[in-house]
Amino acid sequence: MSFESISASARDILDALAESNADFIPASPTDEPPVEAEPADPDRVRDDAHFESDNVCVTYEPVDRFRPVMSIPVGPPVTRSEDHVFRYFLDGSLRTYYWGDVVVSTYSYPVLVSEIAVSALKRDREGFMHPHTTVHQVIAIFPFTRGVIRDVLEGRVLDAMKPVFLEKEPDSKRDLRSVLAAKAREQLHVLEVEVAVNLPGRENGEWLVIDGDIRHSSFLSLKNVVGLAKSFSWKPVIEIEGSHYRFTLPWVIQRLREGERTPVLRKKSDEYPSLAFWYLRLWPVDRLDNYMQGVVKVEVVMEGEWSEEKRALADRLSRALLAERLPTIYPMRRWHSHIYPIYQAETHVKGTLYSPQVMRQILFTRRRSGSIASR
Repeated sequence: MSFESISASARDILDALAESNADFIPASPTDEPPVEAEPADPDRVRDDAHFESDNVCVTYEPVDRFRPVMSIPVGPPVTRSEDHVFRYFLDGSLRTYYWGDVVVSTYSYPVLVSEIAVSALKRDREGFMHPHTTVHQVIAIFPFTRGVIRDVLEGRVLDAMKPVFLEKEPDSKRDLRSVLAAKAREQLHVLEVEVAVNLPGRENGEWLVIDGDIRHSSFLSLKNVVGLAKSFSWKPVIEIEGSHYRFTLPWVIQRLREGERTPVLRKKSDEYPSLAFWYLRLWPVDRLDNYMQGVVKVEVVMEGEWSEEKRALADRLSRALLAERLPTIYPMRRWHSHIYPIYQAETHVKGTLYSPQVMRQILFTRRRSGSIASR
């Protein structure tokens, strides 16, 4: 996607707004930050929201009701030469910009532009990583659910900057810019699903690791997918099925030793009952700043009643993840909960995004006539 094509689509959007008798007041790049701020820990924020109204999880994997054991050794790491479990690694990235405000009558509405990219890397038998699929999009996000402006924009053929709208009216108490930023992240997940669906060979047992959770209906319909969260909510309370025992998640994680996992869990009330998860300690606590570090959350689709095959799968995936922790990315942020192939996918996908300086030039450089400049 070229600089020129994005600039041309941006001009077409502004022309469409003018046709709709709407004024567009661009944001000032000298007054506004170049990129909309992301939460300090978006994975944890997203997981916190999931457990906000109901934080009770139950043990899907059977646990002794009278003397519950919450730490399960998974066995030694399984290297690629022994069992090449994970073949694909997927990550997405986005940068979101405040473009300006659409003014209609006495009302003004913010507009955001988000650049989104998703990359999937494949590892060959020798262990070399190769970019397999990379998808790049630029979207303009409008807070309209209906109306003339939406109709006009949807009628335009825009090659490089797609207009995106809200499906339902936002809560009047929420900041509209925050709502639109959340829409951008939603679009990122949609693009991740599209890339994952089209990866070949996974029906034959080639597992895909996705950076983050897989709490999306489309992900849950795919086979052989692992969601690996480097950061997660501390809110869950774990309830032993058929027992009065309940444990907070930090209490359980504090007692996990290197190479141990929790029992496989499910959320007690969830719109995705087939989504199972557990927590796995990759590194010993004595090498870290606190006991919540060095642990990853592993999400997998498991349907039906519990079985020994499911226990064996949880251990197999956990042992393979233990092997993936080396080499480390120390001293980079969250090195203790990273696996190197996901770091490679993350580095690759971020390299496909335009720099903020280039996007600012696309969005805010103008000719004397007032239109966005093209080159």
